[in-house]
Amino acid sequence: MFLVLSCVFWNFQKLYVFMMSVVTLAGILIVKSSALGFCFYGGLGDKLSFLLVFLTLWLFTVLYFMSSKYEIAMKNVSLYSAMLTVLLLCLVASFLAKSLLVFYIFFEFSLIPLLGLIVGWGYQWERIQASFYLILYTVVGSLPLLFVIMTMMKSKTLEWFSGMLMSSFSGEGLNLLLLFIVMVSMMIKLPLFGVHLWLPKAHVEAPVSGSMVLAAVMLKFGVYGVYRFFFFFTSILIFQSSILVSFLVLGALLASVVASRQSDIKSLVAYSSISHMGILMSGVVFSGVSALKGSFIILLSHGFCSSALFFLVNFFFERSFSRQVVNLSGEMSMFYGVGFWWFLFLASNFSAPPFLSLMGELLVFFQGTMIDLSLMVIFMVISLMVAYFCIFIYSSVLHGKSFFHWSQVTPNDSLFLVLVFHIVPSVFLVLKPELI
Repeated sequence: MFLVLSCVFWNFQKLYVFMMSVVTLAGILIVKSSALGFCFYGGLGDKLSFLLVFLTLWLFTVLYFMSSKYEIAMKNVSLYSAMLTVLLLCLVASFLAKSLLVFYIFFEFSLIPLLGLIVGWGYQWERIQASFYLILYTVVGSLPLLFVIMTMMKSKTLEWFSGMLMSSFSGEGLNLLLLFIVMVSMMIKLPLFGVHLWLPKAHVEAPVSGSMVLAAVMLKFGVYGVYRFFFFFTSILIFQSSILVSFLVLGALLASVVASRQSDIKSLVAYSSISHMGILMSGVVFSGVSALKGSFIILLSHGFCSSALFFLVNFFFERSFSRQVVNLSGEMSMFYGVGFWWFLFLASNFSAPPFLSLMGELLVFFQGTMIDLSLMVIFMVISLMVAYFCIFIYSSVLHGKSFFHWSQVTPNDSLFLVLVFHIVPSVFLVLKPELI
């Protein structure tokens, strides 16, 4: 399917799309099935790594295609494409790294091109403040994580799965401290509500490509890290899981409430991501087979859905020059076809049937209620709040009377092609959920 982009929209700048198509196909060809999941030659390759690499390559193929379609990228398209390429390499290397230290290095290095996208192609002067928050939160949260990795290196625990055979490092007290540091670091990257201030600021000031990468891929680093470090602290995490789940579920609830009060539509979608990440991480901490399956499903569904929503928000921002919900009313009368895509992705965002996210959330909810029945009430409230602000966006933005003059730039084939490439994998995985 990636080659379709190259054939239909072929020119010199679309060479990037062709290159990414080849890389994607090559990545799929070097994957082989086994009884334990998926194995990449030369690196870590279980199912979670494969899903994240697939999501990353799919998304970046769309971003390369978009790079020549937006004026914001035309300031310096060569540098823009170079930033995307470096970011892509860092993300893929992080997800395939077998060594803890290599994972840490590539993840931290991926912040540099992301920072370059925000500062170089951001919308307002506030992008400097957003970049400061991004670096402050992520780097400060990562430094203690480096301490944990160095401690593990003393125990010669350099690879992810080498910790499965270790019951402790040097005592229960140190294990609890290391677990606390790891969880705080990953919750900042997630982010959990309370250490989330960097995310809305980064989303609001980032260009459309930065928001799409941040929402679809980089937020998954927190989930990926907790899943990997889980093997090192299995015996302790089992007894502490109720405390972690309490923070995660409460954070998801608060994020959904705050999202419903946002007037900036881009900030609203950002808080929606925080709420979804809390549910996703809860499934990982539950650690049951069905909960992990549900978390993987939510991971993919949220990646495609949130990326498409930020793309649609940017579409209207470029034509109305506003992100305020009150200023965006009446868009249905201007852009009929776009309303259909808003409906699809908003329905997917609040897990309406038959979208993939519904299956994932049900699996996580069922596992949670088996552990503690009181979680059912909180999960129901979270679902209702997410449904509320999604319906609010649709009714407020797409209906009503338009009060502002809209740019006469109409949707083109490239807009719909980008959205098609977001919805196709979601629909395909609904029909073939066993692939996850």
